[in-house]
Amino acid sequence: MSSIQRLDSAFNNAIFQFEKALSYPRKTIPRSVWTESTDFVAAVDPEGNGFVLSISSGLAEKSFQLWIKALTNCGFWADIAPSALLNADQMTQDSLVWLMLHEFNHIDLNHFKLAGSFEVVQRSHAASPQKLLNISRLCLEMQADHEATKMLLGAYTITEWRGLRQRVMAISGMMMLIELEDAKNNAEGRTHPKAATRIFQLLGHLAEMPLVQAQVEQDVSLRPQTGKKERQPLRAGQ
Repeated sequence: MSSIQRLDSAFNNAIFQFEKALSYPRKTIPRSVWTESTDFVAAVDPEGNGFVLSISSGLAEKSFQLWIKALTNCGFWADIAPSALLNADQMTQDSLVWLMLHEFNHIDLNHFKLAGSFEVVQRSHAASPQKLLNISRLCLEMQADHEATKMLLGAYTITEWRGLRQRVMAISGMMMLIELEDAKNNAEGRTHPKAATRIFQLLGHLAEMPLVQAQVEQDVSLRPQTGKKERQPLRAGQ
């Protein structure tokens, strides 16, 4: 599969995941533009009455190469899923879908009121005070992360934990790849939060997932059981 084909597939999947999460069709679907380039670039920008999502083939290829290398470390993946269930194509697909969901959420959360565009490893074109822009952009990136993560991970189920782990790793991998490329290109200032900060938020969401249904329905009996036996009181002579 070529990098352009990977992007096409991920784009269609991202739209499906977005509409599934919201239970209604997207009001605004950005026009997709895939550029043949070895650069690591992804950006969403206003375009007339809509938006355009631009991603380079180099980003898709570097994502694929990341998972090719990662999957050669069998010991690292042993506790996540059987090696037969893991492949670089699927991990790359999940990473790209999450990235696109992240960009979609910049649109749906009206982040363009504060910044002119959102890009990977590039600075915004917005005309606002630089200090305020830098601070606000980091917060907006975290918000877009959170919404994209909710959409890709979906609802918690004890029967799908292996797939859940794989998607968490795919998200984490993209976060780390963005930071590596950012540092490699010597971008001025910080265009995104540190990968460690983004992954910390991801793990916080993961820890909260089993409790969501109980919180929504305000029913403590819906909390997942840990499987631990209740401790029995000691008897005399024990």
